[in-house]
Amino acid sequence: MTGYRLDMTWLVCCMLAVCLCSACSAETALYVKGDLLASEDFSKGLANWLLEGDVAARVEKGKLYFEATTKTNVKKGNIWWKKHFEGNILIEYEYQSLSENGLSMVFFMSDGRDGKDLFSYKRSGVYDEYIAGKMNGYHISYHRFGSGVSNFRKSFGFHVVASATEPIPAKDLNSHKITIHCQGRRVRFLVDGKVVHNFVDEGKPCLSKTRWKHQFPCKGTGPHFTAGKIGLRHTQKQRAYYDNFKVWRLVKPGGKASTGAGGSGATPSTVATTLGNGSVKSHDLPVERVGASRRQ
Repeated sequence: MTGYRLDMTWLVCCMLAVCLCSACSAETALYVKGDLLASEDFSKGLANWLLEGDVAARVEKGKLYFEATTKTNVKKGNIWWKKHFEGNILIEYEYQSLSENGLSMVFFMSDGRDGKDLFSYKRSGVYDEYIAGKMNGYHISYHRFGSGVSNFRKSFGFHVVASATEPIPAKDLNSHKITIHCQGRRVRFLVDGKVVHNFVDEGKPCLSKTRWKHQFPCKGTGPHFTAGKIGLRHTQKQRAYYDNFKVWRLVKPGGKASTGAGGSGATPSTVATTLGNGSVKSHDLPVERVGASRRQ
């Protein structure tokens, strides 16, 4: 009888373990494209965009032409899509640099601090205003004047939460597809379908040893961000084309995939394969460790 009880106890424990593993797998599985929330092909100009700083923008060849100018000492700034997004979303756009010397960054889940709208405060384009001003958000540098580094930062503060190899080298002036997968605490940044950053934001202290703009040792980066606006940043005379912005709702695998405007009509499993660099199990990639670069 004792042996029987031990066998039953072992069996129950195994069943519980299987259930927990299944629940964990379902929770961490990559979501896939649902409805198309917004798109921008610049066919109607730049009415939905806002400039900040020493930058210029216009529609050229049917695309957004964006550059950092030298009209002031700032020589840098942002352009923001005025739309506000919340929850699990997938961001897509096309990027083509026209310069080997500049720096390109993308901001997302960016909003004002203390519950205020991002545009409640005016900014001049100086970087300090984006990392130590009245706003929160994530931003990633991905074409960084040949530095070889792509930094993933979280603000308020100068927190480096992930660092990877620069995905678009300085001399690469080809067109590339940028994808940002925001699902709960997890953010995946891809260039041409290849994963550059795969980060889970648990608010842990960053390990950057710089004392600039935040106290070291870092006591934590705070809660993860789930809502805000999308912006582009250029510095150092950077010039580039942007086109075909799309933001999709992310849904659990097996949900209904959108076939609406701009939709591919693909099944969720097909989209998941595209996003996962060849495998829907790409969420099992190791989470990146914090980097130590001091630059944007």
